[in-house]
Order: sequence, then C-alpha cells, then structure tokens
Amino acid sequence: MPFKVMGQIAREDVEQVLNFALDMSYGDGHHRDHRQGGRHRRSNNEIFANTFQGKIAEYVVYYCLRQYGFEVEEPDLGVFGENIWDNVDIDCNGRHISIKSTKERGQLLLLEKGDWNDQGCYIPNINDGGKMAQYDYHMLVRVRPSCEDILRNNRILYGSELPEEVIDILLNQSWEYCMPRYISRDELIYLIQNNFVIKAGSYFNKTKMDADNYYVKAYDMHELPEIINGLS
Repeated sequence: MPFKVMGQIAREDVEQVLNFALDMSYGDGHHRDHRQGGRHRRSNNEIFANTFQGKIAEYVVYYCLRQYGFEVEEPDLGVFGENIWDNVDIDCNGRHISIKSTKERGQLLLLEKGDWNDQGCYIPNINDGGKMAQYDYHMLVRVRPSCEDILRNNRILYGSELPEEVIDILLNQSWEYCMPRYISRDELIYLIQNNFVIKAGSYFNKTKMDADNYYVKAYDMHELPEIINGLS
C-alpha cells in the first residue's frame, strides 16, 4: 500500500514530542525495555525512538479527527514514572482509541499477544484496577521518516544518550504522515479468537519478530473516513 502524504506535523508539536520523549527516556519517566514475551532489551536510544514515533502518531490522529470536526484534546504529554502510564492514546466523544505507529513502508498493525485477553482488553490496565482496558478502535499510523532509522544512520540507535546534533536533526526534520487506518474492538476480538498471530522469531519484510503479535494487514483495515459514524 503506497505512502500518500496527507500532512506534516507542526514544528512546535515536534518540539513538544521531542522534549516528552527525552524526559521519558533519560529523565524522570519510564518505559519498559522489552516487549511482552520478548527477549530483546531496548537501549535508552531505542526507547527514545519508539516513544518519539508513538507520540508523533498520536498527533497525527489528533490532527485528522479535528479536520473531521470532532472535539479532541491534544495528546497527553505527562511524564510518568515506573508502573504509571496514561489510560488511553486519544479520547473522542467517549470512544477510546489505541494508536500504533509504523514506518513509511509498514504494512501491519501489530499488537503484542501477551498484552491482550480473549475479550480484546488490555491486560496491563486490567491489572491496574481503574484504568481503561477496553479500546473502541485501534489505529495504524505511518510516519516518514523513521526516528529509529535516523538514529541507526547516525550509529547511535543502541546507545544511551543523544548528541545535540542529532536532536537538532530530529527537531528540524519534516515529519510527514499518510491517512491512518483502523479496526474496531470486535474486529480485534475476531483476530484473537481466530489466532491471527505472527510468532516470535518469524520474519516479515526482513524484520524479525521479537515477541508473538496479533496482526492485521493495513489494506484489510478501514480507511479513516469510515469512523465518522462510529464517533458521532
């Protein structure tokens, strides 16, 4: 499925995301260093890249839903410590939306198998009591370029700090996105019950899976305009 540019992240939002990712990766925040069921322990710079890209994807959905006329709050930039995290990526008209990002050529929505029960509920939030565990929609956002690739090209992806010159590259980069696609909670439950799983150790487009993941191909997902009735 080709990458068709829909828009670009505003520079001031890139700066906010950059500061958030720096705090979450090297400051007072916390992200787990491994996937549920995965073996790979992420470096600080890998955590930064994943955090940055994920929050950029939230801004993409925020932009798109506002373009459709929905009242949506800006993505949460609160910095959380260990075992504390925000409930949901985006809320819209009482509907809860989970957002996943991928690279320009990414073709799969991947959800770590160990994070979801057979009713499509997010297990870490169930275990934390009052947190939101049920998401109405799961969105896939493709972003260009990839923060991870920028760090890799500068030979620092597996390091523990970011040089100032790389921070400047990220801040001054044009971050483009194409239209998000989505599935509903019922469709996630279908994937779970019918064992749509890519096993750890398997390869997809030369990428080795570190953990078992539920998956759906991007071209099998709904295009974003279809969500309007569900959110109205």
